[in-house]
Amino acid sequence: MRKLILFSWLILSACTTKVSTLHQDVDVLKNTDYGYLLMSIDTNQSLYQLDIYGDKSLYLTYYDLRAGSNYLLVQIPAGNYYLGKIKLSRNYYFTLEKEDWQFHIEPNVISYIGEFSMETRGYFSNSANLKMLNKSSYALEFMEKEFPSILANREIHYNGAGEDDFLLKMTRQIKSAQIQ
Repeated sequence: MRKLILFSWLILSACTTKVSTLHQDVDVLKNTDYGYLLMSIDTNQSLYQLDIYGDKSLYLTYYDLRAGSNYLLVQIPAGNYYLGKIKLSRNYYFTLEKEDWQFHIEPNVISYIGEFSMETRGYFSNSANLKMLNKSSYALEFMEKEFPSILANREIHYNGAGEDDFLLKMTRQIKSAQIQ
């Protein structure tokens, strides 16, 4: 029985890929089938893991998910995804409904999906206020300050829930001002 459990765990863990945020302003996209995921995490406690499901199964670890507000810029394969599980510890987590947390990553583009906001009442609270907010102007400021080289070479699109013409217009204005 132990061998079966170990084998099952190995199969499942092989299907999920750990991804990490970028920390240097170096454009690492070499493969045309990849894009950048840009999002913000605003939480009143550190998270253990964020599971992302879709065309590939991915996860971010607690190294990137500290309490407070953090922007995450991650290189991932282009495709359709959704935030699936927010883990507060190894065994304590919230499962998210696919329909409410979907997003798309375009190849060779920075895909901003929004700010994931989570507020819990206590560490082992079984309720949390979870929402995704579009704060594209803040995301654009973050990219201009922290990753100007990547932003200069890539378009940034809003690919979260709803529409956002502001972000697209602003990046076009910035790029045309840089050319002149």
